[in-house]
Amino acid sequence: MIISLKLLTDLVLSDSTLVRSVAEFGILVGRCDSFLGRNTLLCCLHFGWQFDDFVYGNVDLSNGTLLSKHHGLANSCHWHTMQFLSEIISIRDGVFNLQFSDGLTLSWHELNAIVLYLATDRQT
Repeated sequence: MIISLKLLTDLVLSDSTLVRSVAEFGILVGRCDSFLGRNTLLCCLHFGWQFDDFVYGNVDLSNGTLLSKHHGLANSCHWHTMQFLSEIISIRDGVFNLQFSDGLTLSWHELNAIVLYLATDRQT
């Protein structure tokens, strides 16, 4: 969600008039028919913002505000899953190294299967 929000704000606040115009058109005119419009609606729903407030820049986008809203919206199981997902992606991408006592490691395909499992919305 934060990545979508960051992309949206980067596009809307871009130095390029063309990029800003395309982004604003996708958000304001395309709403449900464009990637940008759908993500804007999703972010507004997720964070409890009014669409107009977001479009006109009347929402606090500071990291502290976003994190406090996220902490209130996610339970501990979601946080642990997110942290584990982050670590598995870091291992897959070579940022971290995981080697078992016998010297074996997980393959790229095994790591992708774990990522897919963790990232899939499961009802428990």
